[in-house]
Amino acid sequence: MRVRSAVAGLLLKELLQHGPGFLALLLLVLPLSGLLLLTTLAAPRDLSLLEVHATFVRFFLPVFAFALAYQLVVREWNDRTITFLGALPVDRRLVVGVKLLLGLSVLLALGAASLAVSLAAAAFRDPLTLRWVTLVAVRT
Repeated sequence: MRVRSAVAGLLLKELLQHGPGFLALLLLVLPLSGLLLLTTLAAPRDLSLLEVHATFVRFFLPVFAFALAYQLVVREWNDRTITFLGALPVDRRLVVGVKLLLGLSVLLALGAASLAVSLAAAAFRDPLTLRWVTLVAVRT
C-alpha cells in the first residue's frame, strides 16, 4: 500500500509540474497533422492519407520524444526538484519508473492522436478495414 501511495504522489507531482508541457505537445499534433494532410493532398502522386500518420511517426514523434525527455529529466535538474525527490523516503527506481511510464504514456497518447486524425481523414477517401487499422495501430 505504501508503494501505491508513493507512486500516486510522484505521478501527481509530475503531472502538476509538467502537465502544461504535455498538453502543449498534445495540442501540437492537430496543426502538424493538418499541415501534413494538406501536403499529402497536394502531392502529385496518389498517396493514402494514412501516410500522414507514417510521416508523423517517422519524423515528429522522435522529436517529441526528445522534448519529453528534456521536460522530464533535464528540467528536473534545472528546477532543482531532483534534490527534493532524493530527500524523499522513496526508492530511486520508483522515481525513474514513474518518469519512464509517464513519458511512454504521453508518447502513446501523441501517436494515438495522430492515428485518430489520420484515420478520420482517410475514412473519407480510402477503404479501411479493421484488420488494416489494427495493423497500423500496432506498428505505431
